[in-house]
Amino acid sequence: MRTLFMTALMMTAAANTALAASGTTVNSFTHAQDARDRKAIIGAGYKPDVLEFAQDGNFFYTATRAGDTYEVTVVPSGQVYASTGLPEQGTGKPAG
Repeated sequence: MRTLFMTALMMTAAANTALAASGTTVNSFTHAQDARDRKAIIGAGYKPDVLEFAQDGNFFYTATRAGDTYEVTVVPSGQVYASTGLPEQGTGKPAG
């Protein structure tokens, strides 16, 4: 049983190493993709602040516009989708 466990562990480690070395996971992206999506966000009237994460070609950013904060998604086709804006903390402004 111990040998079987160790063999499975070694095979998993080898597979993970090979996958990491290839650099092509569902969450990987290039700087060119990030720059393209930031440009799309700016074109939609928002200021991209932070790239939160990327998954399967979709990029998720925190962005601002007119003092409000938005969660912005850029899909592989380049379309930009923004959440309802939230006011900056401490402004006393109602959400909306």
